[in-house]
Amino acid sequence: MIFISHASKDYTSVLPLVQFMETTGFKCWISERDLPSDKEDWAASIMDALGSSDIVFLYLTSNALQSGEVENEIANASSMKKNVIPYIAEKTVLTQAFKYRLSKYQWIQAYLMEEKSARDILRKRILENSNAERDSFWNLKLTPAYRAFVRKVMLLYYGPSYFIHINDHDFPVFCIRGSSIPHATSISDYDILCDFDHSVLSDFSVDDHQTYKQLKWYKEYSHILEGKIRHPNRPGYMLDELVTDEDGLISKIRVHVGTYAENVYSNHVLEYELYRAFQEFSQEDLDDPDVQQRLFDFLELRNKMHSHAGGRNDAGFSKGMYESLLRGDARDSLLSVQMLVIMRSSRTHRYEAKLIQRSRDVAAEPGLYQFLPAGGFEILNDSDDDIYDDIELWDNFSPGCAVFREYLEELFNIPEFAGGGKGSIEDRLFKDPRIVEIEQMLRDGRAEFHFLGSVMGLSGLRQELSFALVIHDESYSEKQFIANEECKKGIVHSIPIEKFETARYRQIWDLLHGPSAAMWKLFRETPLYEKLTQ
Repeated sequence: MIFISHASKDYTSVLPLVQFMETTGFKCWISERDLPSDKEDWAASIMDALGSSDIVFLYLTSNALQSGEVENEIANASSMKKNVIPYIAEKTVLTQAFKYRLSKYQWIQAYLMEEKSARDILRKRILENSNAERDSFWNLKLTPAYRAFVRKVMLLYYGPSYFIHINDHDFPVFCIRGSSIPHATSISDYDILCDFDHSVLSDFSVDDHQTYKQLKWYKEYSHILEGKIRHPNRPGYMLDELVTDEDGLISKIRVHVGTYAENVYSNHVLEYELYRAFQEFSQEDLDDPDVQQRLFDFLELRNKMHSHAGGRNDAGFSKGMYESLLRGDARDSLLSVQMLVIMRSSRTHRYEAKLIQRSRDVAAEPGLYQFLPAGGFEILNDSDDDIYDDIELWDNFSPGCAVFREYLEELFNIPEFAGGGKGSIEDRLFKDPRIVEIEQMLRDGRAEFHFLGSVMGLSGLRQELSFALVIHDESYSEKQFIANEECKKGIVHSIPIEKFETARYRQIWDLLHGPSAAMWKLFRETPLYEKLTQ
């Protein structure tokens, strides 16, 4: 929010600038429009607005210099360490008090410029503040205090049964196992999971995400992410339902097609809602039942997604929440794919897993450690016209092909793997020599490919179909593995699997992405882990 500090006599003059600033995604607070009708509440309302603002815009004129209210607002903004943008609208002689207050800020001497130039500079200053807010958002998410707060909120909201405990760490992640093929001989074998008969694989528009603009936090979150979403219109498979068999194992996946932008503003935005909750509530106060209820009410977007679960005191709440987590209710939640890649090292003759730390060039979870590859279950266009036909939407509905496209991109630094108008993506994928080699190793037993199940971080509510690729051929480990720009410094770490839970890797566990930890737990509970660590 931008607080507008101005003289009341200048309201008509400053209003066009207010309208201009609101085109950047910020909401402006201006007294003539936003003060309550009761004058007795004005002082408190002004201080509240100042306190919650991200920027204070000072419309400086001779009228403003004569206004005691303006001087008080800037004095309070300075004491609150707010970012003040002084916009000098006309030539004036500043008082010593104003010179002192404004000395540490960058002025925009608009009266010396053409209107367009002054507005361009103003937009740039506002966006610079947005970048600072983005850095604050990301940096805060990595702090122990914030991560502890999110764990506490998720514990209160969902209960302990939806947490996993491993290596003395608790992760708010929902896990459900899948049925693995004993001897998969192709990366496409797990297409049997895809429920083509009950999925909607067409009828989408790149403009569908516009429907989310009316929801709370949309403008703020979209402003923070500006420039970080590289492919907002790329379609992908959004969760409708994970279908389970009589043993509780995933047997089918039902989806509809939507765009990445829809996922960001209906799903990733849940992380931003938690960030705002962190600013609103203290962890210490969350033990108070009244505060807990206020917290639950505050999480409006999350509540929409679990509206059918029932009240927390209802007998059927646990069952209702379980069913809700298996479905993509009230959101367009892009399914993800991730894989634990384990290779037998020719140097140590032990099995090692591939892991990276995410860079700051990604829109989600920068700075955290995760196993790779991992990414959205997306549709990469086969044509040059960015138009997706029904055949492409059906042909791309292959979780194995999706995770191995990510495999090429993230372990071999291959640019976005797309067909480029030269045949279907799957045809090109299966002709890639690296995939040909994997397929041959699967057939002759030098590699194994398993479906572990699906995991979902409760803070973001995205199901991640989780696989394990184990390569027994030691010579394969001698290849050069270079991660793409999503990885910090392009470094791929090799972690001995039998040592991963030792004190040596404590720092990694403290910043381990929850779904990665959950995938590791699923793998740890398989007979395969015991076989590889003997």
